[in-house]
Amino acid sequence: MNDLSDPYSGYRLLNEGKRLLEALLTPTETPFSVLAATLSQDESLTALEKEGGGRPGLDMVFNSSAIATARQARLVVHEIRNALIPAQIALGSLYSSVVGSQVEAEVARFRPRIDPGIDRALKFVTDLLKTSELAARAPEGFDVLRVLADAVASVATSLRTQLHVAPDLPSLSGYRERFVLAIVNLLRNAEQAGAKQVVIDCILEDNQRNLLLTVDDDGPGVRPEDRERIFQRGISLRSGGAGEGLALVKEVVEIELHGKVACVDKPDGGARFRMRLPVAERTPR
Repeated sequence: MNDLSDPYSGYRLLNEGKRLLEALLTPTETPFSVLAATLSQDESLTALEKEGGGRPGLDMVFNSSAIATARQARLVVHEIRNALIPAQIALGSLYSSVVGSQVEAEVARFRPRIDPGIDRALKFVTDLLKTSELAARAPEGFDVLRVLADAVASVATSLRTQLHVAPDLPSLSGYRERFVLAIVNLLRNAEQAGAKQVVIDCILEDNQRNLLLTVDDDGPGVRPEDRERIFQRGISLRSGGAGEGLALVKEVVEIELHGKVACVDKPDGGARFRMRLPVAERTPR
């Protein structure tokens, strides 16, 4: 740890620092050893920049941290999948072995709680890996109309969806596949709530700096007291819901796209999700 009176004059080795150094010498990669290597690299980059009289290499630090996060996620996903997939296979064999026996009905009673839990955990770690790998990649511009069309096309549902989007809107800057997933989650959320139709509108605001995107459905709507908390992770108004879909929407819109999302009043009934999305900076000609 640095001497706080002079951050770059020397170091004192504390217990936590000793753990980090030991992790650096570990021959096999673990989440902690990856973290230790990243911290060491980030500290070195910053110190070298200071020594040279320049600003800390924030871009280099960010990139190394993002790459390490992706590596950590791969390790975590690998370990969890190695634990869950054999368990899933063993459970399948167990289910087959009890067919026709006295315990078949008892085992069948627990399957709706066991199988979806394993499936959800596997999906979660897969999404975790995708998200962390995106973080190691620079955001890119994408066309909002094509993204919305792709999201609608990817949802196999009887939900009727109308798109009211101009073809010449400015691009957004972010991770295209994550924004597709956010819109898909809104569509699925509408269907699960009982909606039959969704209308998606997108316009460029008068200030030319933001797109205003609204997703309206004809379902039962959301009570005013629930309109903020539905975006919290783990909160679901539907029995059996995991509370992850709208939390992901908020994460994509507000953290990745630097916009704002809210569930607002819809005068003729149903739910309305309104998103204000800053457009990508245009390169001067």
